[in-house]
Amino acid sequence: MNNFDDLKLYFMFNMLYYLILFQYIIANNFTYSFERNGNLEILFFRINKEESAFNTLAPNVCDLYISFHELFESNHEKTRVFTYEKNNFIGFEILNDFITSSKSLHKYERGIIQCNFELSYILRLSKDIAEIPCVLNNYQFSCILAVLKRLKAVENKRLFEFIKFLIITDFFLYNNCLNIQEIFDWALSLEINVQSSNIILSIIFNFLMLAHVFYDGNLIILENTSEIYDLKVFDTQVLYKSLLVNNIKVFYILENALKNPQILETFKSMFSMLNIRSIVLYNNQRSKILESDFEFPMFKIDGIKSITIIDFREFSSSLFLKRLRKHIRKDLEVLKFQNTYIDISTLTTILKDQRFKKLVLNNGGIPVFFHLSNNFTGLNQSLKCIDFRNVTVDLDWWKKFFMEANVDKIIIHFSIQFAQDAFIMAFGFVPFPSSNNVTYFKVIFDNPQIPTSFFGSLSCLKNLRTLKISKYLVSEAIHSRLFEVIENFKVLKCLVLRKYGYSKKYYISLFKNPAIENLHLESIFQDSEIFIVDFLNYYSSLTKLVLINIMICQSSFIEIFELKKLTSLTYRSCIVEPKINSEPFCLKSKNISLLTINSNNLNDFKTIDLLSNLETIENLNLSLCNLPSGYLSKLSLLCNLSLKILSYEFNSLNLNDLQRMGKLETLEELNLRGCKFIRINFCKLNCECKFLYSLKKLDIWLVRINNEDLKFICNFRNLRNLTLTLSGLDLYALEDCPILLKIYQFSTHVNIADRGFIKLFGCLNEKGIRVIRI
Repeated sequence: MNNFDDLKLYFMFNMLYYLILFQYIIANNFTYSFERNGNLEILFFRINKEESAFNTLAPNVCDLYISFHELFESNHEKTRVFTYEKNNFIGFEILNDFITSSKSLHKYERGIIQCNFELSYILRLSKDIAEIPCVLNNYQFSCILAVLKRLKAVENKRLFEFIKFLIITDFFLYNNCLNIQEIFDWALSLEINVQSSNIILSIIFNFLMLAHVFYDGNLIILENTSEIYDLKVFDTQVLYKSLLVNNIKVFYILENALKNPQILETFKSMFSMLNIRSIVLYNNQRSKILESDFEFPMFKIDGIKSITIIDFREFSSSLFLKRLRKHIRKDLEVLKFQNTYIDISTLTTILKDQRFKKLVLNNGGIPVFFHLSNNFTGLNQSLKCIDFRNVTVDLDWWKKFFMEANVDKIIIHFSIQFAQDAFIMAFGFVPFPSSNNVTYFKVIFDNPQIPTSFFGSLSCLKNLRTLKISKYLVSEAIHSRLFEVIENFKVLKCLVLRKYGYSKKYYISLFKNPAIENLHLESIFQDSEIFIVDFLNYYSSLTKLVLINIMICQSSFIEIFELKKLTSLTYRSCIVEPKINSEPFCLKSKNISLLTINSNNLNDFKTIDLLSNLETIENLNLSLCNLPSGYLSKLSLLCNLSLKILSYEFNSLNLNDLQRMGKLETLEELNLRGCKFIRINFCKLNCECKFLYSLKKLDIWLVRINNEDLKFICNFRNLRNLTLTLSGLDLYALEDCPILLKIYQFSTHVNIADRGFIKLFGCLNEKGIRVIRI
């Protein structure tokens, strides 16, 4: 192709481009030209019509198109409608790039914007939020969000002040007609970070006068920021997130607020945006339930898969739960009652019409007898998981359940002998129809003396992948049967055994299943039988190992540290016998992410190099080991970007240890409780510390600190949880300490005779800080 053909092709493409461009202009009612005025500002001009009222309705879709070219020549006789400057209240990335780029980077000085709404008005709003009208309709609101999205609004404090003004002024205070879903859609379209999304949500909760906290994507709604909440209520095994309503007073507020259709729609959008599919209602103050005709609108939101009710123990809870049963969605997958009083008739009514996949009945320390009827065929067939703790179910129910169930996960915790006997007797009728479906089995016994027949029944669960047995008595009678069963589980990956007593043959034949990858072996009381295992020849596939209260032979002890596939090791309160001098050796696995060693027998570790190979460690716990100063300085430099949690309680530290610690760049939790600092103070970290921005939790309880240490602690910019000893500090000066403006939990001891303590705690409560008294 010659140069003439290239030129023709170039002109054809340009003609096609401008034809499409003019068609777009005709299709849209508003066209604006803009041009760069040096490197200071951008001038906007209207091209094809006079300014119209912004409240004119238009199509549902707010359309905006921007292009840079020289098609429209500068025309200073036209009316200028807006001047954009670098310091505009709301900044736009596209305009900022255009205004600051040189001619070599941006060859055009002009451009056009076509849209189907009055852009000039929105541009003026971006400069002065006082221009926002008292009432906005959905179309106007959509146009504003469209401009923020298409021109890429700069994410900063000003932007969210602007959004806050829109929501409070127009959504809540005036017309209550805006489509709140668009706010969340806009936030998602910009791919803004979680913190910015939380700012949008905080506007809504502040209006409702409720406090809220986010934890790992879960939303916690509180009466006030100092209220205590339990993070253990969240299920970490599911892909979706949870909403925790922390007390009944908060529930009352939400119950009334959600009667407003727009606020209900807001919650629906919020649930969708945050992927909330679970609601946890926690009566943490165990308040009396007031009689009211509850409608439970929150529980009816589409997509809710799980409901958890916790600590409804008062008699008044019964009426509350009776009303709740009428509002449980038919497509609910998970129902949990924990530490809750629920009468059998209410529970029966709930269960007989449902098709749950998971049922959790956990009554804490109070055993409850459920004489459940046999009319649960539909439920039995749908259940995939049961979790019964301190619940007494009779023999007939268990028989019916095992004959009809299609369950794959069983968790049972017994608290009385009768309940245990009923289960074991019914379990003896296996193989039941779905026994091959069970992959997870966990049982905690009340009476540790269990019949050998139980293990015969257990052997029928051929496809078991996880087996956890706790609080059983090892005897010669059950020993051979137990380990014969374990050997025959060909796909078993996880084995947890927590036992009383011992057997002479117990450890020798324990490991006969090389498929096991996760092993937890624990003696409830200290063992007197020596643990002998050939790890390297038979169990090199282990990736997770937990040993607690075990007496282990030295050869097996050494082999543990030579397992190359190990990623997690916990070794707590164990004894190595007999003690034989060995050559120095190191931890062979380079993939360890969790290492917990809690042992005051330093002689067991004097020949082991634990720290130099920890290249990928994320959680390191060497507490209660009475380690000498300088030990931590041996930690591998390769873990500076991986270590998130360091626990080093009751050890000694010197300057070398602090200097090594200071090089950790991603540390989030640091526990130095009870540590002895040798000729240094905690503030010596200041010179080297690289985790000033990442640290969220600090525990220096029982560590002697001074005001200089406290000043240094103020440098941790994102610290949220602080535990320390106040002795030797100026308590009155501490009231104005900057660190207290950032944390949400402060833990220390209490001296009720010291007025300084009382005043300090009052000050902390006023600032909304959760105070934990040690």
